[in-house]
Amino acid sequence: MINAAAFGTAPARPTFLSALHPAVRLGWLVLVVVATLAGPWPVAAAAVPALAVALRRSGLGLGAQARLLRPWLPMALLALLVHTLTTTAAAPLGHPSWAGVLAGSRALLRLAAGLAALATYQRSGSLDDLVAGIGWWLRPLGRAGLAVDDLGLAVAVACGTVPQVMGEGRRLQAVTRLRRTAHAQGGGRRRRRRAPWDGALDRARLVVPLLETLARRAETMEIALRGRRPAGLAVGRPGAREWAQLGTGLVAVTALILLRGGH
Repeated sequence: MINAAAFGTAPARPTFLSALHPAVRLGWLVLVVVATLAGPWPVAAAAVPALAVALRRSGLGLGAQARLLRPWLPMALLALLVHTLTTTAAAPLGHPSWAGVLAGSRALLRLAAGLAALATYQRSGSLDDLVAGIGWWLRPLGRAGLAVDDLGLAVAVACGTVPQVMGEGRRLQAVTRLRRTAHAQGGGRRRRRRAPWDGALDRARLVVPLLETLARRAETMEIALRGRRPAGLAVGRPGAREWAQLGTGLVAVTALILLRGGH
């Protein structure tokens, strides 16, 4: 009923990350994301090509990576424009400056490094690895009453439902465009020219039907999954070498954040 492949396909080429314990792999993801977002910007600049190479070794070529980034280009240009006009270190508010361009470029660089880290982690394992990693870190909270056994079910439902809702939204958008085209070709009064904000309004109209879809699926899913949950995965304990590497990474990330001075 819920396709685990919605989280991500298994890597075609196993890498060194695939051999790590799921909890250690998840810990490295957190450390890399924190280092790229909170550390000095050269860290993100060095992480982007390194992660691109890691993705290439996992089977995702440079061309495929560029195609995945293409839908993000409009948002990237908007973020760069906002930084260019709102960075007041070198020019008044609303006036473009090279300092704003550099600030926007650094922000986009950090974002690209974070997305590349998430993609590298996603291609290094499966949904079961994610569930096992989160469950291992949250295991001490099970003694406090947290339902850790239901973690696999919650993650599977979340990762399986989001792509389905996005697909439903795309189908509704396609129906809206087809109806508008049919109305325009059917004659009648002259159709007004579309305004730039009409696309945003069309997407906003999808919120209510998508929420209704989620509510209906929640009712049927509760009945279907009552008394059922994925079995726990026996992943063992991380090795001493993995703990040493993760601890070294934690010390390095802490030093980088302190070096940046909290800015």
